[in-house]
Amino acid sequence: MSFLPSPARVWLLLGALLFIGLLPAVARALEVPPLRGRITDLAEIVPPDAEQRITQKLLGHEQATGQQFAVLTIPSLEGDPIEDFSIRVVEKWQLGTKGKDDGLLLLVARDDRKVRIEVGYGLEGTITDALSSRVIREVITPEFRRGNFAGGIEAGLDVLMKAAGGSGGAPPPPPRTRRRGHGGYLVPPSCAFFFFFFLRGPPLFPRL
Repeated sequence: MSFLPSPARVWLLLGALLFIGLLPAVARALEVPPLRGRITDLAEIVPPDAEQRITQKLLGHEQATGQQFAVLTIPSLEGDPIEDFSIRVVEKWQLGTKGKDDGLLLLVARDDRKVRIEVGYGLEGTITDALSSRVIREVITPEFRRGNFAGGIEAGLDVLMKAAGGSGGAPPPPPRTRRRGHGGYLVPPSCAFFFFFFLRGPPLFPRL
């Protein structure tokens, strides 16, 4: 009598082990917080006066254009890919005018040193991948490196609102040469851009 398992049983066992191994990853998916307003500052990096000022700008932009821009800051992604988390946020928050999909999310993960700009299809023609990458690299990043989180967020939003047809700051000057992102990452061909800050140069975020 043979006690060797059949091939079918082996594959079934391997499949069960794989499924069990994936369960912790599924359980670790970061929960999307409720929308508190135009700025949901869970990382506590935006002072109250700056939050009020930026909120008024975003509300004014929304009244003028119908476009909804929102900011979410979190302490950490807790291992969740920033692309996946930002998509879940915009799906839950439903930013933008119904039928136009003209919302924008600026996501900051403080401890992970990552920023992502997620735009709806209705804004892809004006807020392009190239513009998003330059805003992060040339507008937001310098302020973050100085510890001025609110200033970086506000300056970045000013440029994005201006590009989207509202009132705001002037767009950053065009680069003299084609450049790669930090760590050699090229700008991805998608409607959103994320940037790794810790791969080159001094730390973007001061130690808290």
